[in-house]
Amino acid sequence: MTIADPVEALAVIPSASQPGEHAAQTLARLVYEKLTPAPAATPQRRAAFDSAMEWVIGISAGIGYGGTRTTTRWRDIAGAFFMGIRMWIGEIMGTPVFGLRLGPTRYSPKQLLALQVRYWSFTFVMTTVTRILYRLF
Repeated sequence: MTIADPVEALAVIPSASQPGEHAAQTLARLVYEKLTPAPAATPQRRAAFDSAMEWVIGISAGIGYGGTRTTTRWRDIAGAFFMGIRMWIGEIMGTPVFGLRLGPTRYSPKQLLALQVRYWSFTFVMTTVTRILYRLF
């Protein structure tokens, strides 16, 4: 008998994730299944749709971040740091509540740290692009 993850116990939607999927892949699969009558026929089509969903999520996050920034001061770097933490918390705590990912206790500390580093990389690039765009325009 496995012990339930405490975050999974709070889920408002039953888990739809399959083994080995992260939240964007689960969301991509669910959207694809709603748009088409059959599941993705080939691994290449599935990978393409997963990648497209990651782009949509990333661009949406970038637009949301860039649209709320009003300066290009040095503190935007600190903003990127904290934005990465907020996105990480949303991923490990929010997505299990909506059935898009397994709860955080299902992952090793090394996996959770790797996810945090990926989010920091994303938010620092996002901040840099935002700063460049603000200076150009």
